Amino acid sequence: MNTNTQTFTGWVSKYALSAGLQKKELKETVDNGYTYEPPHSIFGFRGRLGRDCHRTKEEAVARAEKMRKDKIASLKKQITKLEQLKFD
Repeated sequence: MNTNTQTFTGWVSKYALSAGLQKKELKETVDNGYTYEPPHSIFGFRGRLGRDCHRTKEEAVARAEKMRKDKIASLKKQITKLEQLKFD
């Protein structure tokens, strides 16, 4: 194993609004980034997670709640624009 990485079990919130929070085996890289390698990947896919990776479930839940609130605000803004739209 590369001495520049540390493997740990963490939480991924990247797809929290569509697939929910996911518990995964993650690797922390030298630059404090996080990667996820699926266990049965024939293509060697590695996803870089950044702010969507959390060491505790509480951190992941807090991030998912922020994502949810931001999405609701965005949709409300979109609804307002649609309501104000007039066709002559």
